Amino acid sequence: MDAKMSAALMKDFSDEQIGHKPVTWCKACTEAVRSGNGKACGNHREISCQKCRTKITSAHNCLDFVGHADVRARLCEADPDWSWEPFEFPGVGAVVVDNGSPVGLWIKLTVGGISRPGYGSVDRGKREAMKELIGDALRNAGLSFGIAWKLWAKGERTSGESEAPEGAHAREANGNGAAAGQASRPSRQEELSHSVPVTDQEWLTATLTAACTFATEEDGGKLWRETAAKHKAGKCTDDDRESVEATIRARIEDIRAGAVEGVVVEKVPA
Repeated sequence: MDAKMSAALMKDFSDEQIGHKPVTWCKACTEAVRSGNGKACGNHREISCQKCRTKITSAHNCLDFVGHADVRARLCEADPDWSWEPFEFPGVGAVVVDNGSPVGLWIKLTVGGISRPGYGSVDRGKREAMKELIGDALRNAGLSFGIAWKLWAKGERTSGESEAPEGAHAREANGNGAAAGQASRPSRQEELSHSVPVTDQEWLTATLTAACTFATEEDGGKLWRETAAKHKAGKCTDDDRESVEATIRARIEDIRAGAVEGVVVEKVPA
């Protein structure tokens, strides 16, 4: 890969190529939707968000993203010979299954002769799960080549801050677009408690590598605690935490079974 190809991959996307995904940060609003009791809880209201173009609770963020098709187009533009294939992640495999439903996919993306891993995830029970998994994994792996890096960075920096609804520096819009009074903005404490977790990708790559290569159970325990701390701080999603923990468990099992060459088996003190 040369500088020209790298620059093509990292080039900004146009406004038309950037979508806006609504993410609800209020747990009570999420439960209201799941139970069929409307779009919002008693502390928030349903609005027509002009940014993400949907009727949703006012307690949500609009996260910028680039779709599957535009990521593929960018790859084709930079390297017509790019390719991807399933990646057998150590101790996990390529496809992660939950109760018979695929929820995760590890891939290896090759661009300009360089291969890098990526991971995609979806909610359990999706009808076209594999299609969504491939798209999500390509976006995730593409970040390692700089694709849409500004959007990922923006999402990480703002994930702890809740935006006011569209047009709501002063007002909220109701279903007909008319003014509905002052927007109810949550306190800073409430914002932090309901912030949307976004994984620190640089940390995740380093941690997954370490989880495949640590030499003792004590080292594995240290990685486990570091991962738990990242998750608690909102810098690691549930899915990524589970992937790291599964890899650590598999590595410890190999160490205990003596399947790792050149490693001295050491038990962690009780």
